[in-house]
Amino acid sequence: MLGESLGLVDPYHCPTIEALRSTLVNLIEERLWGLDRIPWCRSGLELYLVQSRLVTYDTGERIPTPAALREALERMPISSIYYHVHGAWRRTEGRTDDFSLWLEEFGVDADVVARLRAVDFYFLNLNQLRQEFLQILR
Repeated sequence: MLGESLGLVDPYHCPTIEALRSTLVNLIEERLWGLDRIPWCRSGLELYLVQSRLVTYDTGERIPTPAALREALERMPISSIYYHVHGAWRRTEGRTDDFSLWLEEFGVDADVVARLRAVDFYFLNLNQLRQEFLQILR
């Protein structure tokens, strides 16, 4: 039951990482309060919610035109795709990815921008996400 509850949490509906952490902790506590007997685990196998850090650096690479984005996306490291899609969603005011934002600012067809933003990146792994974006940019 706990797994099902956790699986229903969409981390992108939480405004901050702290709000997401609070949601997860509350779900776990609610499940524990609903049990007649609290399960145990051996020492060393406990669940700890720890923090993570994202380290970014400027590669020096620049994409000069919208047409160059497709080529750059093909060779871009997966970690950069994560940063420019998942990370950007929390970073940008409009809750969008960096690619569609950049294309929008560049004046690219609004249909292309809308199609990029319509990709449900939450349910795709990063390689699938790259392929979806490449397909749209064709």
